[in-house]
Amino acid sequence: MSHAIRFIILVICCGAGMYFFDRNYPRYDLQLVGWGLLAFFTVIYAVAGAFIRAGEKGRPGMFVQRFMATTMIRLMLFCSIILVYSFTHRDMAVTFIIHFAVFYFVFTATEVSAFYSRFSSKS
Repeated sequence: MSHAIRFIILVICCGAGMYFFDRNYPRYDLQLVGWGLLAFFTVIYAVAGAFIRAGEKGRPGMFVQRFMATTMIRLMLFCSIILVYSFTHRDMAVTFIIHFAVFYFVFTATEVSAFYSRFSSKS
């Protein structure tokens, strides 16, 4: 299965999960946090995935460099966002961090499994 199809399925599943979560916990502020983070992670991981796959063609070392660079940039960006949001919205900080951690784990696990399956089949 291609990386793009796997990514689209992931976003649809996360959206369905958020929909059912919102039906059980209909607080408006929770809905904004969850849907906003889903959109944010979708954009960040789509752009990073395209950047990483563009480095896959040609030199194998370029893929590793791009993967490590995007991982470092995402980590710094994510830590900055968590800190800024936590200091500016103290009442929603725990909810934001929990949503953030769940989306981070799901998107990262999917990305790593997609790249692992892609390269393990080539070896």
